[in-house]
Amino acid sequence: MDNNWFFSSLSQSTAAIVGIFSAFIITKIVNNHQIFTQKNTKIKDLELESKKLVSALVNRYFDWYNKKILEEVLDAIEEEISDAKSVSPVEYYLSKHKFSVFLEKDKAVKAVQSKVAELKKKISKLKILNRIKHETHKWTFVIGIACLLISRILINYDPLYKKTLTLNSSESKQISSRAITLAVSADKK
Repeated sequence: MDNNWFFSSLSQSTAAIVGIFSAFIITKIVNNHQIFTQKNTKIKDLELESKKLVSALVNRYFDWYNKKILEEVLDAIEEEISDAKSVSPVEYYLSKHKFSVFLEKDKAVKAVQSKVAELKKKISKLKILNRIKHETHKWTFVIGIACLLISRILINYDPLYKKTLTLNSSESKQISSRAITLAVSADKK
C-alpha cells in the first residue's frame, strides 16, 4: 500500500465529512436567522399594537364606570338589607357582589363599610321608632279605657255631669264600645 494514496484519501474523506457537517450547520444558522427575524418582526408589531392600545385607553372613562358599578352594587346591598331587616358582615357583601375590575379593592371595601354602617343606623332607628310606636299604642289603649271608665263613673255618680251629658244609656254603650274598638285596633297596629 502506498502511503500517499492513504493520506490523500484520508484528507479528502475528512474534508468531505467536514463539508457535510458545515453545510448542515450553515443551513441551521440560516434557518434560525430567518426564524429570529420573523419573531423580531412580530415583537415589533406587538409593541406597536400595545402602544396603540395604551394611547386608546387614555381616553377611556374608568372613573365613571367604576362609580356607576359601585352605585349599582351599593343599591343592591341596600335592597338586600332592607328586605332581610338584618345586616351581614362586610365580607359577605364583598364576596357576593361583583365590583368593577378597575376599582381598587380598598375603595370598594370602604364604600361597602360606610353603606353597611349607614344602613345599620337606619335599621336601629326604625326599630326604636317601632318600639316607641308600639308603646304609644299601648298607652293610647290604656288612656282610652281610663277615660271611658271615668266617663262611666261620672255619668253614674255625678248628677251635674249627668245633666250636662244628655246621652241615654244605649248611646253611651255605643260610644263606649266604639272607643274600645278603636283602642284595640290602635293596639294591634
